[in-house]
Amino acid sequence: MIAARSRRHPGRPAAPGRPALEEFEYRRHGTASQVAALDVRTGEVLTEIIARNNAVTFTGILDQLDAVIAS
Repeated sequence: MIAARSRRHPGRPAAPGRPALEEFEYRRHGTASQVAALDVRTGEVLTEIIARNNAVTFTGILDQLDAVIAS
């Protein structure tokens, strides 16, 4: 899952004798779920963005991989 987020408040830059400060609170701007499979022999990566993260989606992706990968 990839989360699109940004800091709620800007950080403060470093000053002499003081480290830079980064705000811990953030706003979420939605998420996107992505599934990836790496073929270690060729280095090819197969990716797909999915709408739902459930068993039906997962088995569908496994079926796609089975069709793409040579036996």
